[in-house]
Parts: sequence; C-alpha cells; structure tokens
Amino acid sequence: MSLAAVVTEMSALGEIGVSPPVDWLPLLKWTPERFWSHWRTRAARLRQAEAQQEIDTVLSDHEMPS
Repeated sequence: MSLAAVVTEMSALGEIGVSPPVDWLPLLKWTPERFWSHWRTRAARLRQAEAQQEIDTVLSDHEMPS
C-alpha cells in the first residue's frame, strides 16, 4: 500500500461516525463489526500497511551501494 493510500485510509477511519468511540465507551469494543462497517478490520489493515511503509523506509535509507 502506498503512502498516499495509507493517508487516505487513515483519514477515512478518522471521520466522525465511521468507527465507534471505544475510548469513551469501552463496552463498544465488543459490538459486532457489521454495525460500524468493519472498523476493526480496516484498522488492522491500516496498522499493517503503516508498519510495512516504515520497514520499506528504513530499508531504503540503509541500502548498500552497488
């Protein structure tokens, strides 16, 4: 996933009403995903893409000259 796609997905997840306010109401962590358009799956996919983006950045910064 490109950096632009990661930023776009992060913005989409941050919109009001897209994900439940689990910080304020922890009980919502156990609400089925179908009520909030699969926010857990989208957040996990975003977390994985961000980690991969960081790994790619670190590896590209430390490439050995040919």
